[in-house]
Amino acid sequence: MKANEFVKNFGWEYAKHILTDDAPLVIDLNYTDLKRLVESHELVFEHGSIDRARKYADSPYTAPEIKVVLDKAIADVESCS
Repeated sequence: MKANEFVKNFGWEYAKHILTDDAPLVIDLNYTDLKRLVESHELVFEHGSIDRARKYADSPYTAPEIKVVLDKAIADVESCS
């Protein structure tokens, strides 16, 4: 199962739980991708919402390297919608 499909089916909270040591093992899940998606979700929602994160990324005052990371995180979160 792809990580974004897993998030679509089970939600962000369960995805975070799966990454803990006491969670059940999901055999066909790419944990590296799931971890990236969860980190992207946390980064985006540090700004409150996807729209606010996008507005911050599009600001002329945002450093280019921050913009690249935030744009990728936004794309990750949208892929799970």
